[in-house]
Amino acid sequence: MFNTFLKLLYSAIIFSLLTLLTQVGGIIFLLCKFFFKIMKVKWKFVHKSLIFVCMYLLLTFTLIPFLASKLGRVPLPYFATTDVPLKPLNIGFGLLNRNYVKPELRNLLIETAQQMQKKHPETIICYLDACFPFWNKFPLLPHLSHNDGKKADLAFCYADVATNEAINDSAPAWFGYGIFEDPKKGESNKNMECKQNGHWQYDFTKYVGFSLSKPMKLDAPRTKTLLTLLTNQSKIGMILIEPHLKNRMKLSSAKIRFQGCHSVRHDDHIHIQLY
Repeated sequence: MFNTFLKLLYSAIIFSLLTLLTQVGGIIFLLCKFFFKIMKVKWKFVHKSLIFVCMYLLLTFTLIPFLASKLGRVPLPYFATTDVPLKPLNIGFGLLNRNYVKPELRNLLIETAQQMQKKHPETIICYLDACFPFWNKFPLLPHLSHNDGKKADLAFCYADVATNEAINDSAPAWFGYGIFEDPKKGESNKNMECKQNGHWQYDFTKYVGFSLSKPMKLDAPRTKTLLTLLTNQSKIGMILIEPHLKNRMKLSSAKIRFQGCHSVRHDDHIHIQLY
């Protein structure tokens, strides 16, 4: 009886984690468990794991995009090309099915990436979390609002600290979040203000912000160009970055706003959303 309880608890934990991380992973996990049961074979753990991974990847690149497109969401590109200079900062965003948006947002991002490359050749726009493939209001944790296909996060543009040369497809944080462009002396410091007012979570992404790359710095001119191109898109309703970066780059568009202390820092990425 106790062993049965432990097995059920283990399955419930795995199902919950896969669902929270990928939305569809929990369902695929249950399908695999059903498959293992009807096969009546004593599979080893490693065999079960390999079958799950293969099933997950197969459905992620075939059935899930097909079904999602019928319901109004499409995946952002998995790899950059000459014609489409847009890619995930880390392939994990695509593998975890966190790269789905409405078709109009996908087209808008591709168009912006193409415009960006004309102004700054070889620049590749890197996206971070977008949304899951199905169901409005299904939370894409830890985000508060990435739940309707209308939102996506983009990485800033960066340059090499030593050479000042543009870095075209990378960012300081391997996962994309948590390595911040801190306020300089005299600039607005919302991180300090928010934390002093009890919003302890405001910079918690620093705990996932580890780097595997060479030292980088914010490429302000290219990032300003990217933000300007985004504000010029009529379908973009809001862009979120920290106020000190908006002021530093002398951006005046009313679309560029402060997200509020209830959220987390936005001096490590750009949040965009449709009207």
